[in-house]
This record gives sequence, structure tokens and C-alpha cells, in this order.
Amino acid sequence: MSQNTTGGSARFESTPTKIIFFVVIFFIITAIYVGFHLFIAWIFTITFSLSSNHSNGVYIISVVVGLFTIIGQIISHFYHKRPILPITLISSILIGVTLYAFLSSIAVAIIMIPSKITGVWEDWTFLPTVVRGTYFGGILIPVLAGLVNARLLRVKKLEIPLPNLRNKPVKSAFISDLHLGLLVGRRRLERILTILKSEKPDIIFIGGDLFDTNPKNIKHLTEILAIIPRIAPTYAVTGNHEFINGIDDCVNCMEKVGITVIRNKTVTDKNTEIQMIGVDDSSGQSPYTQTEYSLEKLFSDLNPVKPIIFLNHSPLDFRKVTEMGIGLELSGHTHGGQLWPFGYITKLIYKDGDRGLITRRKSHLYVSLGGGTWGPPMRLGTVPEISILNLIPGKKKK
Repeated sequence: MSQNTTGGSARFESTPTKIIFFVVIFFIITAIYVGFHLFIAWIFTITFSLSSNHSNGVYIISVVVGLFTIIGQIISHFYHKRPILPITLISSILIGVTLYAFLSSIAVAIIMIPSKITGVWEDWTFLPTVVRGTYFGGILIPVLAGLVNARLLRVKKLEIPLPNLRNKPVKSAFISDLHLGLLVGRRRLERILTILKSEKPDIIFIGGDLFDTNPKNIKHLTEILAIIPRIAPTYAVTGNHEFINGIDDCVNCMEKVGITVIRNKTVTDKNTEIQMIGVDDSSGQSPYTQTEYSLEKLFSDLNPVKPIIFLNHSPLDFRKVTEMGIGLELSGHTHGGQLWPFGYITKLIYKDGDRGLITRRKSHLYVSLGGGTWGPPMRLGTVPEISILNLIPGKKKK
């Protein structure tokens, strides 16, 4: 087993600077989010032809709901314990409700405003009823479907050629983006254990964002988490949420239960002879820390005639992976957008691929949709998954 760590850390210069930064960000986010709510309220009052007094009430309620959502999420982050589960759950669901209320309001506005200007709204007596039904349907249907869909964990099975693998295939399990906390907890972990015990993998990979809170807040899940490395050797990298929720506590928790955390170094699994490069996630470090790594330097420490897997939370550096001849990169982070239409955005951001299996030359990138949720406990257009990757011998590197 070889290790090489590169990089250092840099932090904000002072605590006052941090405070100013987060206060500014808070007010910007609050202003934007409340602005969305006011737009939704405006379209609602026009659609239902409310009186001035009733309209004022709708605006007040929309602002209160918006502020409750933001404050609820802040409280949940700093006090992520069972007593505030109702606040966490309601404020998280409201984020999803706001998204689809906003999209529904845009759709209704496109139909309603021109029809009111031209007089069609009054002439076609059925139109207001249709538009109002569309307004509520555009909110209720995706929200309810998303809530149900997020609870149904799928098992995705793939066969991937891995260059230089010994003659016998290796069954691996890949888990990413569980976001363990109040909303994704015991039931999801127990479901994953059931799958792992049934599949009997030779090796298990965790692609980051295992936690959605500091592990000290979910100690009741530690004993369940500890069962995973007993099933097979388990290797993990950090995600951005490990940095957000206390990188040292998150890493210590994983290592305490028997998970090998690979941070800007290389590790070789003795049983399968698979060599792994694991790096800290770059998307989550600043302003918490800043750690740089050299993929070329880490690669130089490995045996090029043995199988190599690159564990990287975000689906980045695949071009380098291809040029260097690394067989497989395993990533997560994107959730495939989690909620429609954000999948279009993740596709634009992550040019190499934001979901599924991507192949270039003899190298492969597999991006998991993730096993949990972040923010709204909903999924629409994507599914929560655990991946069973059957690694088969590929061509040997000469």
C-alpha cells in the first residue's frame, strides 16, 4: 500500500471576514428566494382574481413561508437533531413546493396574461377553470410524485471492463451521496445493507457526501454504518458535504467504523489487487479549506500493469483519466439534477457526463445518481440508486 499526499490548506484570513461573507450570502439568497415567493403570490392573486385585502394576505403569507423555509434550513444545519425533525421536513419539502409553484406560475402567466389583455379570459368562460386547475396540478403532481419516487431505492447493475484486472471478475458496490441525517437515515441504510448482503460484493466504494450533518448528530446510525465494511473492504472519498459538516469529524467517523478514507493518496486492495487513487472533493473545500492534488503525481506511484480506479466525488478530470490510461473513474455529486429541470443544468456544467456510464477509448467514467437526497426529499426525473458494478478483465496495458 502506498500513500502520497499533496497540497495544503488555506482559510479565510479572519473570523470577521467569514461572518461578513456568510451574512452577505444569507441576505442575497433570502432576497432571491423571497422574490420567487412574491412572484408566485402575484400570479396567484391574478389567477384567482382576489380582492385587494385578500391579495395583501397572500403576499404576507408568501413572505412568511419563504422566511420560514430559509430559517428552518439554517436551524436544521446547526441543530440537526430529532426534536426539530418537523421543521427540517416541512422546510425541506417547501423548497420543492416553491420550485414547482414558480414553474407553474410561469406557465400560467404565459397563458393568462395575454388572454386577459385580449379579452379571451372573459370570453372563454372555461379558460379560468382550466388555468386554475393547471396551476394546482403543476404543483401537486410533481411534488407528490417526487416524494414517493425518492423513497424507492433502485439497484443498478452494470458490467464494466477494467484493464489489467486479473482473469476473475470483481463484483463491486458503489454508494454515493447518501446524505445521512434526519431525512435519510435508518431505513435507507438498512435497505442498503440488505442489498449488499444479497449481492455479496468483493469490494465496496463510497463516493462522498455520506453525511448531511455532523456525524455527532447521528450516532444512532453509526452501528449500522459499521456493518458495511464487515461485508467487504470499503473505501471512501470525501464529498463537499463532508467539508460543510466538519471534515475531521466525518473522516474520523468513517475510519472508526472500518471504512478506509482515501485523501489525496493511493491505496491498493490486497484481495482484488485493485489500485485506487482517492482525492478530496474540490467543489466543497473553499471557503472551508483548500486542498490541491496532482493526479499525475499520484498516478506515477502506481503500477501501470495493474488495475487502477480513480475515486473522485465530482465527475471531473476524466480527460486526464483517459490520457493517462486509468481504467475507471467513479463519481457522484450531481444527483443527475435530482429534480427536473435541474438535470439540464448539471449536463451543461459537467461536460464529461453527469450520470451513468461514459466511455472514452479504454477508460470509463461512472457517475452515480446517488442513494439519497439533498434539500427537498424528492426526486423527479431521476431515481435514488445503489450501483452493483461487475468489473470484468479488459485489455492489458503493454
